[in-house]
Parts: sequence; C-alpha cells; structure tokens
Amino acid sequence: MVTIKEIAKLANVSRGTVDRVIHERGNYSEAIGKKVKKILEKVDYKPNIIARSLVSKKAITFGVFLPKPHQDEKYWELPEQGIKKAEKELETYKVKIIYFHYNKNSKTSFKNCFDKILKKKDELDGLLIAPSMSEFTKKEFIKKIPDGIPYVFFDSYVPNSKCISYIGQNSVQSGSLAAKLMKLLICGKGTVGIIRMVPKDYHIDDRIKSFSDFFNKNKEIKVRIYEINGTTFNKLLQNIFEENSNLRGIFVPSAGAGRVAEYIKEKRIKRNVHIIGYDLTTRNRSFLKKGVIDFLLSQRPEVQGYEGIMTLFRHVVLKEKVKKEQILPIDILTKENLKNY
Repeated sequence: MVTIKEIAKLANVSRGTVDRVIHERGNYSEAIGKKVKKILEKVDYKPNIIARSLVSKKAITFGVFLPKPHQDEKYWELPEQGIKKAEKELETYKVKIIYFHYNKNSKTSFKNCFDKILKKKDELDGLLIAPSMSEFTKKEFIKKIPDGIPYVFFDSYVPNSKCISYIGQNSVQSGSLAAKLMKLLICGKGTVGIIRMVPKDYHIDDRIKSFSDFFNKNKEIKVRIYEINGTTFNKLLQNIFEENSNLRGIFVPSAGAGRVAEYIKEKRIKRNVHIIGYDLTTRNRSFLKKGVIDFLLSQRPEVQGYEGIMTLFRHVVLKEKVKKEQILPIDILTKENLKNY
C-alpha cells in the first residue's frame, strides 16, 4: 500500500499537509487540496482505519447483554472469559465493554436490564446479545433496538432479526449428533428422557426436535420430554426414574448434565443410564472425568464471546463486511480427550 510519505513526495508537499487533506483538517490551499486528492484517487489510497482510531478521542463502547454469570451451572462465566480477552486485546483502540446482566428466569429482570440499555443508547456503538427467552426477546426486545446500534447474537438466535451476525452452533445438527451418540451407547431397546430447561430458547428447541426426530424413525427407543425450572430438579429426576423402569439414557440439551450425574451418584442408582449434555462447566467436567457423563458437546462459549466482540469491532471500527452466520464446530468431549480442553 502506498504510504503518506510516498504521496507527499509525489505531490511535493509535506507529510503533514497530506495528513490534513486526508482528514480534512484545513490549513492548506484549495489548489494543494485538489492536487493531493487527485494523487490519492490515482493510487487508490486506503486510510489506515486502525491508526485513525488510535488518534481518535472517542472511545468505542460495546454493550453486552447476557444472563448473570452464575446461572446455568456458571455457564455464562465462559463466554465472559472470551469477551474479556477481546476487550484486553482491543484496549489500545479505546474499546470498552459495559455489561448488562439479567436473570434469565425473570421477564421483569430481563425488561429492567434492557431499559438500562435504552437509557445508555447514546453511549453504545454496538451490542453483543445472548437472547435467552428467545420468544420474549423477539416480541419485546428486538424491535426496540435503535437502528443506529448494530448487534450480534451469540449462543442462541432470533429468526428474522436485523442482527449483523450470529455466532454459535448449528443446533439442529447438534441435536442429531447427540441422538446418534445415544443410539450407539444404548445398543438396543429402552427409554431416553430429555430434560428441557425453561424458559425455552430456539436453539434448545432445535436440539430437542432433531434429537427426537432421529428416534421417531427408531421404534425400539422411546423418547419422553420433561420440563424443569431448576427449583424442582431432584423431584423431576425422581419421577423420571420411577416412571421409566427401562430408562437407558438422559439427554440434557443445556449445561445441566452434571446435576443429573450428581443425582445418580448421591442416590447410588445402579441402573446403567447414559448421559449426554453440553459444555465444560465445573460440575460437568468433574462427572465427565469420572465417567458418569458419557459425552459433552461443546459449543465453544469462550470463542463465541471473543468473536462476538471482534465482529462488532470489525464492523464498527474497521468498516469490514462480517459474516451473517459464524457456525462453530461441534466438539465431542469424553473422559479420554478431556485433558485437551
């Protein structure tokens, strides 16, 4: 790329003059301005946007809207690690993050948190959003985001939105993969319980549907779906085991597989029940290592958080075109490969 020094030499002016023309800061004659601009056009000069952001006095502020870190077995601590890593890397460019945490089990908390975002809308250059309570997000939230604020979804999605990008797994493929793994584990007849955490999210529903559809073609394995709100988890598990004498597997399409494993260990249940879940939370990692959980599917939450901020940076600061979807690989974790993660 042609440098300012080379352009100054071609125009027979100082580098300072070329810089003033590029940034339209005055203190040069009309004739000089036309001469320099003609050369800029001829050499197809592209200004260094990153360098420009370094000298800019304006900080770039991104809001992050996500559940409280302790929720879902502390799952939300994982994407925050990636977000903080991105913020650290971008601090030179005056990028800062404002967190807006909500209770994902409370629509009131969700609404109050979003109201805080609206009050700060003039300070925000972009939003990174984990749209838990997807249907509520779609009806009450998306339409209120000001047009001037670009936003990125991660972890889950909201269809027919104006997000500039979605970062996460293909949840339909993920559910199908979990079903194939469960079929290999069972090797015969039996019942598989699915534990759906509420409130519902589109990506969780996708996993459950594709998992169930897989077994609808297999008459030897029956699938039963149970809903849980977190406060009656052990009671629900008790019902699942009592109602299904031929229970062979439990699929948890979220980060709660460790709670199932813990229940089995505490109750000293002797039946061989296979467990498949998601994500390397502390409890999940522990029971995967012990072999109580058979498989965990990782959706790389740290990467999602990191790439979410980087996508906003590329769009807002670098003015680059970003991918509408950034689909991450599905990692299959077992006790044998756990040490690699």
